[in-house]
Amino acid sequence: MMRRAAGKPSGGWLAIAGIAMLACHAAPALAQDAEAPVAPVATAEESADETPTLGDPTAERWWVYAGGYGGWSAMDVDSVVRDAGLARFQSIGIDRKGPQQVDGLTADLFVLDRVYDCEGGQQWSEEVRFFNFDGSFVLTKPLEKKPRPMTGSEAGHFFPIACGGEAPYGASTLNSLMKTGRDWHTAAAEAGD
Repeated sequence: MMRRAAGKPSGGWLAIAGIAMLACHAAPALAQDAEAPVAPVATAEESADETPTLGDPTAERWWVYAGGYGGWSAMDVDSVVRDAGLARFQSIGIDRKGPQQVDGLTADLFVLDRVYDCEGGQQWSEEVRFFNFDGSFVLTKPLEKKPRPMTGSEAGHFFPIACGGEAPYGASTLNSLMKTGRDWHTAAAEAGD
C-alpha cells in the first residue's frame, strides 16, 4: 500500500551544503522569487493524454540537493511516495550553461521521475519531461532503467529524505529556481556573444 512521505518542508531555507559551491562562483541568490508566474509539475496521477505542466510556482516544495559549475538538481519533497522498499519522486534540473537541445527542440529545464531502492541503495530514472521557463511543455522521453549506486550529495541528503531517514527542513519555490536559471542562461548567452 502506498503512502506519502511524512514531513512538510518549512519555509525560507535554501543554503544547504549541497549547493555551497554555487555561492562561491557568484551564482544569483536562490532566495529571490521570480515575479513572472509560470503555469501550474506534472504529477504521477496525470493520465497519458494530459499535457504535463509545472506545479504551483510559489509552493516551497523543491529541496536543492546538488549544485556546482553544471547547475543544480532539486527534489520535489511533496511528490515522494514509498512502496515495497522503493521511493518514487520528481526532481528538477537546470543546466547552468544554457538551454538544452533535445530531438531538435530547445528546453530550459527538465523534470525527472526518479526511483530509489531504499534497501539496495540503488537509483534510476524512469521518464524525463522537458519544459521552458514560461512553463510551456516541450516533450517527454522514456528512459531505460539503469540502476546505479548512490553517490555524493544524493547519498548524504536526498537518499535519507526520500527513504524516510530524514525529514526535509527547508525548500525553495519553483519561481526561485527558475529565476536563477534564467539569470544563468542569460549570462551564458552573453558570454557566448
